[in-house]
Amino acid sequence: ALILDQRDETSRDQSPDIVMATQGSVDSHVSTLVLLRHGQSVWNAENRFTGWMDVPLAPAGVRDAHHAADLCREEGLSFDMVFTSVLQRAANTSRIILEDLGHHDVALRQDG
Repeated sequence: ALILDQRDETSRDQSPDIVMATQGSVDSHVSTLVLLRHGQSVWNAENRFTGWMDVPLAPAGVRDAHHAADLCREEGLSFDMVFTSVLQRAANTSRIILEDLGHHDVALRQDG
């Protein structure tokens, strides 16, 4: 069974977009896929479309990433692997979360 857990619309402005998918198998091994959007970028703050422009996180985006780490911790999530875009706003969001969770040994895999 695949279970998707997405934050409701009322909390979307205060917390990062997080979607979790949990897949249980017959052998009772459970894997969780966490999809996370990067924190607010400098251009997001200016209401500008970023697309593939490599703009950094805004201060609010750094706070978003720390908050996402808090949410992951509250859910009891730990990570075996992390895949991210090569764009700095996505990679830095991932790095902040991994560091906050103490996952210094988890490789960050980037793809364009």
